[in-house]
Amino acid sequence: MILKFDDDNMDIDLLNTACEVIDVDDCWVLVRYANGKNTKEKLINLSVLEGAKYK
Repeated sequence: MILKFDDDNMDIDLLNTACEVIDVDDCWVLVRYANGKNTKEKLINLSVLEGAKYK
């Protein structure tokens, strides 16, 4: 998935980065993404997302 953030809440780590959605609830989404040779997980508030697209 590629996440699209609203302009005020851009996340530089996830900008144009493919990520895997691990879990979602009413307020949060947990994603996993590659950062160089490392894999990281990040919790994102759903209110800062404008959308997502499948890649």
